[in-house]
Amino acid sequence: MNRLVVRCRRFLCALDFHSLRKLVVAVVGGSVVLVGVALLVLPGPAFLVIPLGLAILATEFLWARRWLKRARAMLPNGDQPPTPPGPAAAGLGAPETAPSPAPPAPDRRPR
Repeated sequence: MNRLVVRCRRFLCALDFHSLRKLVVAVVGGSVVLVGVALLVLPGPAFLVIPLGLAILATEFLWARRWLKRARAMLPNGDQPPTPPGPAAAGLGAPETAPSPAPPAPDRRPR
């Protein structure tokens, strides 16, 4: 047991900040991607979680950045900015007509 503790201490002391950051990003991003893959068969938002995990991994890994670009290209309007709303959405179009009121209900009281 003592040898294991000594080896772990040597390993952690040999890591610099960049290597430690890369390791943390790999563990967190990989875990999020694995949860997303599990959500493909379980109920949940897999198509939101997987790109989130890829985005985390893309902060440190070039291959994840490429996969994220491919995933964005598959989406409709994935590489285009959102279109601005038209004049009707801004209230400049034709005014909406109010629905006609319902006819009064017949009087069902006994006479």
